[in-house]
Amino acid sequence: MAADSRITLVDRETGAIQGMIDDIRKIYRVKKNNIGISYWGLATIEGKSMLEFLEELENERIGDEDNVDSIARKLVDCLQKIKPPIDTKMGLHIAGYLQEKENYYPKLRHVFHENWHSAGKFTNEDCHIEFHQKGKKIRFPSYNSYPVLFNGDNNIANCLFNYIPIISNQRIRSDLITLDESLDLAEIILSLAIQRLNYYFNPEGNKIYKSVGGKIYIARIRPKIGFDWYKE
Repeated sequence: MAADSRITLVDRETGAIQGMIDDIRKIYRVKKNNIGISYWGLATIEGKSMLEFLEELENERIGDEDNVDSIARKLVDCLQKIKPPIDTKMGLHIAGYLQEKENYYPKLRHVFHENWHSAGKFTNEDCHIEFHQKGKKIRFPSYNSYPVLFNGDNNIANCLFNYIPIISNQRIRSDLITLDESLDLAEIILSLAIQRLNYYFNPEGNKIYKSVGGKIYIARIRPKIGFDWYKE
């Protein structure tokens, strides 16, 4: 799991950018069971920082027996009860391993609110399953053991994972690269996302606001070993 550490302060009524704060950790370790939760979009909920909100959730609602799936369900239940209902784009990635007897399986879920949701409604997405749709008919689902999920300023990640394969016979295979290569790749993507904002302009000729920045945080989660910080 990887994230930058910059949050942007926005006026809720006008949408105007009021400033930014750096060195805000966007990855939370669920200490009871070595699961990681990262977030994008909202930085505060009910007057609490996202990390305070997640720590309160862990203390009050998460037990040692919980896993990625049950934590995602509890997050949805908690978020959908918030008043006034959340109507801002935001989401949380929940990552860890499920254990069946002696075997461990990676699991990634995405709990999010987007433009197409009504206020206060959240999707609990299983990121391993991709549904290929033609019109209104779902043709078939495909399962990905090691899905890659990116949100926020995802231009660089989209370019590397989705656009380059269209124009060349090359693609990143997340199921074939090593853990060390994955960690390096995560840092490359975030570094480029930060640096490219130095050179991009909007249609009016103004520099793009540097909404991504600060320190880069990277955590790794491994079977049996659990959660630890690779870069902080």
